[in-house]
Amino acid sequence: GAGDIIAGGKIIDFAGAGTSAAQTVAGLTSGAAYRAYFVAVDASVNANQSSIYDAGQFTTVDVVAPVVTAMAPANGDVSVSATTTLKLWFNETVVIGTGKVVIREVATDIIAETLTITAGNASIVTTDGKSVVTITRGATLSSKKAYYVEVDGGTFKDVALNPMAAITGIGAWSFTTKDTV
Repeated sequence: GAGDIIAGGKIIDFAGAGTSAAQTVAGLTSGAAYRAYFVAVDASVNANQSSIYDAGQFTTVDVVAPVVTAMAPANGDVSVSATTTLKLWFNETVVIGTGKVVIREVATDIIAETLTITAGNASIVTTDGKSVVTITRGATLSSKKAYYVEVDGGTFKDVALNPMAAITGIGAWSFTTKDTV
């Protein structure tokens, strides 16, 4: 719910603001709801007089991109199933954006599978404002081989349409398949 700025620990001094219509308030949480109150104090002889104006509720604009907090298989995992699904955990609610997931062999950079992400191959479950994305793959990977996964930036976005950062390179998300022979 909305809290007021003072209760949220943010007291903003507009001293000398005059009649300026726009004021910048720093330090608020992106995408959070607040309630603003303005106190007008008469600085003249009647300094004991003041008025409090309830400006109502406002919500800051969400400008923070969603962050991947975990992956499965985890980076560096060994003995991963050759038919494994891919999972990404996010720190906030996400939706499908535009992008691809590419699985490459570590030793050769050869592409083992490319997936253009759609509702047909990616499902999203959100609990307590945090999403888990499950990506269903079609190809069976080779036995006892190291792979790495790259995800285009913007493949998933938060509800304010801020795109996720790309996951790129061997060190970001790699795993080795188990012996299936």
